[in-house]
Amino acid sequence: MSRCRPSLAVPLAALCVVITVGCGPATSNAGSCHPDTAVQGCDVGFVGYSCTGADRPDELVNVNKTIEGVVCHGTGEILTSGAAGYCCTKSTTSCAYDPRTACADPTLFGFSCMGTNRPDAFDPMLTCQQGIRAYGLITFCCGASVTGSCIRNTNVSCASGTLGFVCTGSGIPSETDLGMNQSRSEVPLICSLPSPDATARKSDGTPASDYCCFTPSAAPPGATCLQDQSVSGCSAGSFAFACTSVDTPSQDYPRIVCAQPGFRGQSQSNLAASLYCCAFSQQP
Repeated sequence: MSRCRPSLAVPLAALCVVITVGCGPATSNAGSCHPDTAVQGCDVGFVGYSCTGADRPDELVNVNKTIEGVVCHGTGEILTSGAAGYCCTKSTTSCAYDPRTACADPTLFGFSCMGTNRPDAFDPMLTCQQGIRAYGLITFCCGASVTGSCIRNTNVSCASGTLGFVCTGSGIPSETDLGMNQSRSEVPLICSLPSPDATARKSDGTPASDYCCFTPSAAPPGATCLQDQSVSGCSAGSFAFACTSVDTPSQDYPRIVCAQPGFRGQSQSNLAASLYCCAFSQQP
């Protein structure tokens, strides 16, 4: 693929990406990565890539938040040639591997997408959790499989204006869990921190958790507060946020009330931020 001012080589087998503006057709993503018919087992619509040396087809170039890349899956299995093999989409997509997105589950990788797209819409071998707005894009944590699932559950006790969900494993509610007859918006669900649900625990011991979620109005221009499930010190059922500027969750999400001031820490994307433990207001 064409090299358009590369800024970061990513040592993870998640995506083949080039984020470009005004660049020519892509034919090779990294110096040692190229399409390779020796990579076997790729599904229809995917093409094999192999990489030698320390490089992998995960290169990320970020220019003006425009994404054009090739989504890949695979663990970089070693071929007989000694190169690492991957299966990648034949067509470019508007999603990219993004190392700025920190995932609580170490088996998942961070991705970013433009608009309302999702990485798993381009690559069905990937499964992605809830999208979160960041960097002017929508970020996701994805993997070969997300060990968990979520379903709507009206028995979960939630404040009026929010919806109850039960999730097993590492699942977190997303708009895909609303059901086919529910409306969608490009704004991801905002969900409370989980509360353990012993009655929904699977027979194999997989834990289950309850969430209360809502779809907020679009955040105002310049908003920097994002929900952050990694904030520690918040009680189960509260809504946690990380803000990287002077705005507060209450300013960015009118239904959110934060009784205590924020405390300094790091967001789930490893950025310095003010962290908040908040509640959902039943009064619009």
